Amino acid sequence: MEKLTYDQIVAGDGYLSRELRNDIPKIKNGVYVNFAYTDYGGDFFDKVCIEFFKERYPKYCICEDTCYYGQNMILWGKVAKEFLKETESYLLGFEDIEQFFSELEYQEKQDFIDNCSYDDLCRELGIDKDNVKESNKVRLYEALYDNTYLDCGVSFYSNIDKAVEDLKLGQPKFKFSWDEFEARQGQKFLGL
Repeated sequence: MEKLTYDQIVAGDGYLSRELRNDIPKIKNGVYVNFAYTDYGGDFFDKVCIEFFKERYPKYCICEDTCYYGQNMILWGKVAKEFLKETESYLLGFEDIEQFFSELEYQEKQDFIDNCSYDDLCRELGIDKDNVKESNKVRLYEALYDNTYLDCGVSFYSNIDKAVEDLKLGQPKFKFSWDEFEARQGQKFLGL
C-alpha cells in the first residue's frame, strides 16, 4: 500500500502499467492509494484491499492483473481519503475490512490445504503417512501454510520442523535434512 498524488502517478511512481496510469481520473488535491501484490512481492493485506475495494467501491478504483498471479490497483477520491484516515491508527479499521480479511484468509488457507498433496508431502519428508494422527496432519498443513503463503519475507521452514517432529511420533529421522530438502526440491515441491 502506498499513498500517492496524481503527479507522482504520472511521473511513474507506484506499481501501475502505463495503460492504467492513463485511465486514472485527475482530481484536484486528490489522494490516491496504490495496492499491489504478486506471488513474489507485496503482501496479503494488499490482496485483501484489492478484493475489498473491487467488490464494494468499483467506481473509485481501477485494477489490472499482473504477472505471477498478481494485481495492481489504484483507489482514489473520498473513499481513498476515508480509508487513509480510518487506517491511520489501525490498519484493519476501515468499515468491515477486518472481517473481510479474516474470511479471505480462511478461504486462502482452505484452498492451500485442499490443493496440497499429503501423500507426496509424506513421501518427500520420509514420513510413514499411515502412522500419522489426523490432528498432526492438520498441524503440518498449517505450519506449511503459515510459513509459505501469506508473507513473502518469511523463512519457509522456520516452524515446520516442530510440526514434522510431532507428526513422526517416534519414526526414524528424515532421510535427508531440511537443507538438503530445500536444495533438492523443497520450493518446487511446495509450489513456491
